Amino acid sequence: MKNALLISENEILKNLYSVNLSVYVGLKVTATGNIERATNKIGKKAKYEILVFFIEESNESKFTSFVDEVKALDSKIQIVLVDARSDTEVDLMAPVGVLLLENAYNIKNIIKSSARLLKVTAKEMASMKVPDMFPISRSLIANIKNCPCDVFIKNENEEFEQIGVRGEAPSKTEEELVIEGRNEIYIPKNERLNFINFVSTDILIEYRSSLDKDAQLNIVENCMEKIGQQFTSNQLAREEITNLSKTCSEIISDIVIAEESFSNMLETLLKNNASYLFVHNVLILYVVEHILKNVTWGSHQQFEKLSLAVFFHDIFLVPVYDSVNDFYKEEELLYNPQTDEDHKEIILNHARMAAEKVAELNGIPMGVNAIICQHHGEKRGEGFNLNPVDSLAPLSKVFMISESYVDMFLDCIREKKKFDKALVVKKLNEQYTRRSYQKLIETLKSLK
Repeated sequence: MKNALLISENEILKNLYSVNLSVYVGLKVTATGNIERATNKIGKKAKYEILVFFIEESNESKFTSFVDEVKALDSKIQIVLVDARSDTEVDLMAPVGVLLLENAYNIKNIIKSSARLLKVTAKEMASMKVPDMFPISRSLIANIKNCPCDVFIKNENEEFEQIGVRGEAPSKTEEELVIEGRNEIYIPKNERLNFINFVSTDILIEYRSSLDKDAQLNIVENCMEKIGQQFTSNQLAREEITNLSKTCSEIISDIVIAEESFSNMLETLLKNNASYLFVHNVLILYVVEHILKNVTWGSHQQFEKLSLAVFFHDIFLVPVYDSVNDFYKEEELLYNPQTDEDHKEIILNHARMAAEKVAELNGIPMGVNAIICQHHGEKRGEGFNLNPVDSLAPLSKVFMISESYVDMFLDCIREKKKFDKALVVKKLNEQYTRRSYQKLIETLKSLK
């Protein structure tokens, strides 16, 4: 097992990345918030393959000299610097040979970067040998409202005792575990990634009020991916998914409502290197919000329903788009010879599949699953109808018009063409020939 040294004064970041680097990259992580203590550790017998250093306001002036000192002590150690400052207006310059990552809350990026530097492949990470009951720091139980899987401790007889049932609150608190002298909780090994994903997202969401817009978007994108993995694994922690999806929808909605223009929203997403699916979702919601503001029957309750529908509508396409490196609409992927048959089946039926899963969740407003099912113009959620019937629900029509507008916009980005809104509105009217759709299209003329 390779060793990692993690430096941060932020307890959230320290706990978050200690466990993620351990579970995903197979590292034995030593965490400290003190630079001097870290230097002493490197200078002693302990060998570290990688150093992950979170640059914060308190250590911003010291990181360059610290990196030089670390290199002098161990020239082979890989160094990852992560910008965790709350004020990032002043750019940081990474020393030569050192990787600098800009967003402290992009867990996926930091894990991938660390694995790449250590030459740990995705295959090696997936086939890592771990005990049947995987140990995790007890501190994470403080962040669990409802267990995403069964949770255990070891009792005095070294036997596993269950303290958490999937979907329910754990029966012991962190304080109780401290009093009992227990340092670890245990998760069945096949559930460890699911557990870490949900707890990590819970932690970030809990502290979202102190994070900037970029960090919040990263959190929601990460959450969308994790829920996508849950949906396809058929192991739904239903209450947890419902709570996370509602919170994520609220975060995106607040950002969309506050944004001044469509192009600004896109610029923010691209700056964050957001995935195609996430860019697509956020821009759809931006257009949805505009349409609902400009029809007489639009309401906040309808916006809430549509924001959840947007969050879930392509959730089954997460693994499909993970294998694609360019912007492709679902229809294009369906007829792309490089798309395998299993993925084609998912693409054809993703609306129905997502709607059925959402219908299983408690607490999702009535009608959200119908919007998801109909979002490609087919009542049964199978296939694509480019000129849908008039009898679909009004909110499904809002969704379809919004998605079509965004698709045409992203086509222009991909093809490096100037976006002509008047031409797009004309094309939408040609595609959607029924009057009820064209009334919605009319509102797009005033979209900023």
